[in-house]
Amino acid sequence: MDWQPQQQDLAQLIHLLFNTQNPNNAIQQENHTRLIELQKVPNFVNYLVYVLTKMPEQSAEIRAVAGLLLKNKISQDFSSLRPEDLIYLKTQALASMGDSDSLVRHTLGTVIATLVIMDGISKWPEALSQLFIALDSPKFEIAEGAWDTLSKICEDSRTNLDDPLSNGQRPLEIMIPKFLQFFSSEYPIFRVHAIRALTTFVQLQSETVHPFLNVYITELFKRANDDDLEVRKSVCRAIVALLDTHIDKLIPEIDNVVAYMLFSTQSEDLGLATEACEFWLSFCESEAYVGHLKPHLKDILPVLLSRTPYSEEDLIVLDIDENDAVVPDTAQDIKPRHHKARVQGIATDSGTEWNLRKCAAASLDVMSTIFRNEILPFILPSLNEALFSENWVKRESGILVLGAIAEGCASGIEEHLPNLMPYLITGCTDKHYLVRSISCWTSSRFSAWATRPENNQFFANLLETLLKVMLDNNKRVQESACSAFATLEEAAGQGIMPYIEHVLQTLVFAFDKYQNKNLIILYDSIGTLAESVGPGLANPKYIEILMPNLMGRLSAIMANFGVTDDEFDTFPLLECLSSVAISLGPSFLPFASPVFYNCVNVIQTTLKQYQQASEDEDLNLPDKDLINVSLDLISALIQAIESRAVDLIKEDPSMPLLQLVGICMSDSSAEVRQSAFALLGDLAMNCWDLISGLIPFFMQQIAPQVDPQFTFVNVANNAIWASGEIAIRAKNGIAQYVPTLMERMIPIINSADAPLPLIENSAIAIGRLGYASPDTIAPILESFIDRWCQVIVKVEDENERVSSMHGMLNVVSMFGPEARAEFERRLSL
Repeated sequence: MDWQPQQQDLAQLIHLLFNTQNPNNAIQQENHTRLIELQKVPNFVNYLVYVLTKMPEQSAEIRAVAGLLLKNKISQDFSSLRPEDLIYLKTQALASMGDSDSLVRHTLGTVIATLVIMDGISKWPEALSQLFIALDSPKFEIAEGAWDTLSKICEDSRTNLDDPLSNGQRPLEIMIPKFLQFFSSEYPIFRVHAIRALTTFVQLQSETVHPFLNVYITELFKRANDDDLEVRKSVCRAIVALLDTHIDKLIPEIDNVVAYMLFSTQSEDLGLATEACEFWLSFCESEAYVGHLKPHLKDILPVLLSRTPYSEEDLIVLDIDENDAVVPDTAQDIKPRHHKARVQGIATDSGTEWNLRKCAAASLDVMSTIFRNEILPFILPSLNEALFSENWVKRESGILVLGAIAEGCASGIEEHLPNLMPYLITGCTDKHYLVRSISCWTSSRFSAWATRPENNQFFANLLETLLKVMLDNNKRVQESACSAFATLEEAAGQGIMPYIEHVLQTLVFAFDKYQNKNLIILYDSIGTLAESVGPGLANPKYIEILMPNLMGRLSAIMANFGVTDDEFDTFPLLECLSSVAISLGPSFLPFASPVFYNCVNVIQTTLKQYQQASEDEDLNLPDKDLINVSLDLISALIQAIESRAVDLIKEDPSMPLLQLVGICMSDSSAEVRQSAFALLGDLAMNCWDLISGLIPFFMQQIAPQVDPQFTFVNVANNAIWASGEIAIRAKNGIAQYVPTLMERMIPIINSADAPLPLIENSAIAIGRLGYASPDTIAPILESFIDRWCQVIVKVEDENERVSSMHGMLNVVSMFGPEARAEFERRLSL
């Protein structure tokens, strides 16, 4: 007899499941607590199974919630499930997978798939057997339920369908021929499931799949003109997948494949067109075969260009107020920010997902970098028509395409730039905000040309226009103009100096105008400005314009740090201040104290919060990037004010910074360790007397991070660099640590796989260790000296190169004056 529930407990569960749909937060909270308590009731899993499979009188939504709770229970507590509960669950789930309601049916599919994934196919082989039998059921609901379940099993990467079962047969050997039969099923949804499943198998690149490849491709091509749109989308996805794994199978039919994908890229259905458009991007990633596209460029390029205008659906999504600068951003408007995260590339549409327009523009971008100016004869007629169209949507798309091919076709476009640049500058002030936005981005793609001395008039006009448009009343235009300005100023370098006062005044005005999201971009622009002009920013007039805003915002953020949620701009502000500090150098001294103490507070508070959250699961772990960015800002501050940092650090007699650096050197986060060792190197360079008494402790922290396997490259890199800075000051005071360091660094410098910066830093540090213990290094000199000489002469930083050479000279001198003289000649000392 089947298990039967206690009616009182069942009624309570139904009530709780019903309340999960209640919009009241208080009821939801109480409901969640009671559900957790109910999980302690024996047979809780059985109750959920019963609601899901035995209570058709309940709404599909209530039954589906029970199924999702069941799925979560299986995922999270599978090992604690009782054998008898598992038997009941498996039996009822398989028996009910043909439920008449599609929501319940698909929820059951999720539950069964989760069971298979967690328990393993080998422990429940009858599941696959029954699912295969169900595929052939004359009842649609049963077959569709089986397909839904199998699709979920096939798509989960945790399911190894290529492992043999107890009878020696692999599930893939059964699945592939079975699924191929359904490519011609009368039901479109079955054809879709079959194609998607086989596409997943092909991507596995398993030997089991190879014997079926030719049949699979033949059957796939038969469905190319299927009446059903979703089937054709699946065919396009499958062809794109073949590009990644078996492109050689497509090459014999490449003319037909290209024609089909071109046809599909032009589909009126944007979903199908986008799936097909992915083909061009993926094909361009195959260096060995991309040349096969060349004969078709004349057909491909105009089609791609034709798919770059905004669709009606895009414009509906982007239907925002032209003058939205005063509208506050929501939390959803601001993407999560991580330390040092910055990406440049194809223009993006804020607030929209990947779409046909983006895919087509990205394809043009990549093709232009591969085929260079060869694409221009095929694209210029259509591009010229778009650029001068009276339809602003088409004109906007032409400007996008011009920006997309700017890098790849730079030399071919250059002769047209004296005419195009004024056109783009005018576009930056167009009446349509989307035209203004894309014109800013495209104009910045030609920054290298605009910043040449002979093009100064274009540069001045572009800069003036971008500064004006940065204060546009549309947030999207502000964003694009501010990003474009950052690109332009980076290309200009010192060339921005004649305009810097106007630039700074605009940036400061933007502080008061921008909403949260664009403030983040503004900080990046200020940081880039500081990096571009360097010490040129250290003019009292410029400092007076810029610093009050930055310091005022820092004070506002830190007033509630650790008490309320972190402010949206904590990371970008601290990163910006790092760049500004290095640019101002000694002129940063008046701001050093509040910056320093706020950074120390951030590190202390974050470490404390992390410890508390580690001990209390109800607390959220803080973001350790706060520690990284604070350590890096202190490093920048020390580089700026140099030895005067000693007095600042000593203002607090307990000198918490040195304790915090020591803690962070052994933190579980590689990024935190990386920043800590960078700061240690700066302390060694500028505050030696302050840390000299702690060198034994610091050296003990350094050695384990110098990993010959360079698992954490940046950590090893900074630890090695810090050891070299310590060595040239401590000299024989660290002699006892030299054998261990040499044992770890020699494999790095001799490695053919280590990154070049790591090899160079190892070479510099090894030479500098020659100041500390030449007698330790001399006996092993032959094991690395040839490689060391090859590397050290190519180190660009003169101070590091020369100090390392002189340290190694100490070692070579132990072999006598002739060896020393020969070594000096070899390195041209």
